[in-house]
Amino acid sequence: MFRPIESLIALTLLFTPVLSGCETPCNALADVICECEPNAAEEDVCKLRIDIASDRNVSDAENEMCSMRLETCTCEALENDDLAACGLAKPQE
Repeated sequence: MFRPIESLIALTLLFTPVLSGCETPCNALADVICECEPNAAEEDVCKLRIDIASDRNVSDAENEMCSMRLETCTCEALENDDLAACGLAKPQE
């Protein structure tokens, strides 16, 4: 089964830090990814890691990237290792 925690850390630190108390596209994307965890305890840990790592502002470009990923990011995509669907893979040059 796919374990997105490690990839979620990369997502959080590189692409989509979440602003506390403010619903942004990146916040919503992080929630989608965390909701793919296999149980409530792991989902809570995922969300806690997001909260801990969310200490910088999200740029307009990052929010736009998150908005696009919200259209493609699903638990099924993660289970099929389609990390790019959720913005968890580095963009290809």
